Amino acid sequence: MDLEKGDSHSAGGSLAGEDRHGRCSCGTGRDYSCCLHYTFGLRNGVVAGMILVSLLFAVLAAFVLSALSSSRQPQTAPAAAPSPASEETVVRQPLLAEAVSVVWTVSLLLCSYLAFWILALSSSMGALAVFFRVSYGALLAFAAAGLVGPAAGMVTAHLTTAWVAGMLGHALAEHRMRTGSERAADEAAARAPPRRSEGQALTVVHCVFTASLVTLALAARVVWLAFFPSYDDENSFLMAMELSILVWTILYFWALLMVPFSLHEALVSMDFMARLFFYYMASMVPSVVCVLVSTWLFVYYFGVEMMAMAAFFGYIIAVHARCKEILAREGRDQPGLLHHGELDDDVEEPISASAREDAEA
Repeated sequence: MDLEKGDSHSAGGSLAGEDRHGRCSCGTGRDYSCCLHYTFGLRNGVVAGMILVSLLFAVLAAFVLSALSSSRQPQTAPAAAPSPASEETVVRQPLLAEAVSVVWTVSLLLCSYLAFWILALSSSMGALAVFFRVSYGALLAFAAAGLVGPAAGMVTAHLTTAWVAGMLGHALAEHRMRTGSERAADEAAARAPPRRSEGQALTVVHCVFTASLVTLALAARVVWLAFFPSYDDENSFLMAMELSILVWTILYFWALLMVPFSLHEALVSMDFMARLFFYYMASMVPSVVCVLVSTWLFVYYFGVEMMAMAAFFGYIIAVHARCKEILAREGRDQPGLLHHGELDDDVEEPISASAREDAEA
């Protein structure tokens, strides 16, 4: 019995990886290249199912958010006893409770919807595996809300959306590498040097140390927000916005390390990473328009950017994992550190996959 094949699908099965090999039933080519039965590498039935899920999610989200908005409207009640100033008493929920309610609702909706996409794209996780991994964050948020306070629960629930978005990016990379549309892992393995010089090793250590300090400082701020809320009830919604900025920054720093040192710029270039940072800085300007429309639109403007960065980071991790598999299959390890400061003379310089194909041609 093949335990490796049975392990990933024993927990409910995956929508994406049931027929990874062989030819399509129509005989026009391999399964993923068949235009009659596959769309973007997914079965047409899976694509139709995800369209239906997306429509149901849009309807459910509109219904839940409208109900939540109407429940937050101020309710008026006449005074119990007549008084000279017969004014109506305005009954409002605490503003912190409103912020917690919105963040919890949006987080649960987004995580539930993204779980369907993870199940559709991933071939390594079955239904139960996706359910348990997605529910970890929700259970942790419930525990934080009960043991620490509502602010801690809101922080954890908002961070769960980043966790699930990272899983989606990982699943998307797995799907694209499985269908052959993503070859960055092969390119990164071809570019990987057998060893690093002492100067290159010192550069890596310096960059990792700097990123670790930045991560520690930003993570301390995240923990501080969970245990010691820094905003009053009227501005409690800004807590979610600050969390989005903190998480985006942390993930960007580590992506900035993995792109040149782990993937050797095979996936994206450092110029792309620089443009990504400038784009994020420039996105602060149109966010002002969101404030004029809705404060929560302003908050989740940055929330969407946080989820996009988390998905990008999950994509990088999946490509790096495939690169390590390729190197292990070829009997090569990750680049080690030299103590003599120079590359060995008998070590050939790595060439890219495209150059190797041209040489063979």
